[in-house]
Amino acid sequence: MDENKINDEKPYIKEKIVKKKNSPAKIIGRILLWALSGVVFGLCAALAFYFIKPHFEETKEEETTQAIIELPVYTQGAETTPPETEPEPTTQEDTESSTEGARETFFSDEQEAWLKRYMEAMAAGRKMEMGDIRAVNTILENVAKAAKGSLVELTGYKSENAVWKTQGIVFFDAEENNEILILSDITAATEADRIMTVFPSGLPEAEAEIKGCDHVYGICVLAVSTAGLNEGQKKNIKVTTFGNNYSLGLTNTIILIGSPYLSYDSAAVGRITYIKPDCQAPDSSFKLFATDISVPENSKGFAIDLSGQLVGVFNTNIGLVTNTGAPAGYAAVIGTGAINDTLSCMSNGKTASLLGIYGIAVNDELKEAGMPAGVYVSKVMESGPAFNAGISEGDIITNISQAEVTDITHISHALTGTHLPEETVKVTMYRQSRGEYQKMTVSVTLGSR
Repeated sequence: MDENKINDEKPYIKEKIVKKKNSPAKIIGRILLWALSGVVFGLCAALAFYFIKPHFEETKEEETTQAIIELPVYTQGAETTPPETEPEPTTQEDTESSTEGARETFFSDEQEAWLKRYMEAMAAGRKMEMGDIRAVNTILENVAKAAKGSLVELTGYKSENAVWKTQGIVFFDAEENNEILILSDITAATEADRIMTVFPSGLPEAEAEIKGCDHVYGICVLAVSTAGLNEGQKKNIKVTTFGNNYSLGLTNTIILIGSPYLSYDSAAVGRITYIKPDCQAPDSSFKLFATDISVPENSKGFAIDLSGQLVGVFNTNIGLVTNTGAPAGYAAVIGTGAINDTLSCMSNGKTASLLGIYGIAVNDELKEAGMPAGVYVSKVMESGPAFNAGISEGDIITNISQAEVTDITHISHALTGTHLPEETVKVTMYRQSRGEYQKMTVSVTLGSR
């Protein structure tokens, strides 16, 4: 077939498609439309952000508030002095009526001073009237009974079988979190599918969650939700208060609750016979109170003072205490001042870090002799973070990262409030070589307590 004939039959084959050019006015119109759309969408986003932002800020603020739990901190200087005047002895009826209500109203300051003096009389072998002895015993019984109101029973279960039991003490009511915090011994860290809590005040049994454990001091912090409790039930929760262990002295009376005699309802009363203020522990130090209270193996629990306040913990299974030289077979109490840092850390859901050194502050006399200010390393935990980083006995630590270190408490603060486990920190120290101290810096990957 002829090619010209084909083209004549299909003339569109010769057509050319030409794109129509937009006029300047149309282009400007489209640009203005896009710009207007952008402005509209921007205004919508701004308005949405304006109304939603307060909600997120409120939520963030609530989360921040919930995360901060501050416990009382006592110092060496905050010691108490008994009154000079000696009050009149009280009868058993007077004592019982004075102990009703809040914990602070067990007895007056005058009654407390009288009680202490009569206990000292007993220690010195001086004769006491039977009525006085009854009054003393009534006061001690009421103090212990009220303090035991803060105790809870903890049971660990695997499937439906109870695998361990121990006790704890309610020490903080975190209302913002809708939870209460419980201090217990390291038994609570034993593997279990769930941990159930029984309160002494008739509250329903509740499941507890571990917030943190410290294997150095043998303690755990657990949380129990109060979200499902009504106001009346919440008021029945008895929260212990922290006492000042620096106010305790020799021959002072101390009361043990928990399981001093392996029974959950047991309690014991005795006197402080020896105080060792600076016992060394990994990355910290503690105050030890030896007592004349004879206890069996596996004895553990909490120590309270005459005001019913928590001043220490005790556990015959903690090697930290047996290494202090405390008499075997007698309760030895670790003051609450030593566990304050790690307790605050665990209460906020964090794990305390471990450097792994025992140390003491370089005193003024040694500084004058040319030793650098810092913490003298007296011992290093074998295979611990410090050991693995090359820190040795005799080194003097002066800084952890940017934090200056002149006392063992500075190390404790840094490891419980600033640096987390598995974090690598720079440790600045001095090591003696050829009669001189050489400055060194090592990198340490922290462990956990």
